[in-house]
Amino acid sequence: MKIIKMPEAKSCSICCIAMLSNITYKSAIERIFGENTPKRLSMNFIEMENALNKVGLKTNRLNSFPSEPSFNLLCQCRSKSRRFWHYIVYDKQRNIFLDPMPDEWPLDDYIISKCIEIVGKI
Repeated sequence: MKIIKMPEAKSCSICCIAMLSNITYKSAIERIFGENTPKRLSMNFIEMENALNKVGLKTNRLNSFPSEPSFNLLCQCRSKSRRFWHYIVYDKQRNIFLDPMPDEWPLDDYIISKCIEIVGKI
């Protein structure tokens, strides 16, 4: 899985969807929103689940990060130091987190609240 960094503010949701579906950032926007790109690129958890389905991914919602993940994951997290919500990706094959934040950010600053497993393609 290739990491995609945020090209604009509050676009972590689009970057994560692009990473998980192996498409470009621009392609993710087009497949999710069509020709009508919204003013707000940030998404809540339910919107993220719907967007993942729109790009052809079958999902399963989890209430926490699993102790032994079986699939790639979209993770909703909160920063301990800055109090903002953010999305990151867990790459199962490499057993690493991919953070779309353009600056290096310590992953231990995040608290994962819930996840969406990518269980296959629709």
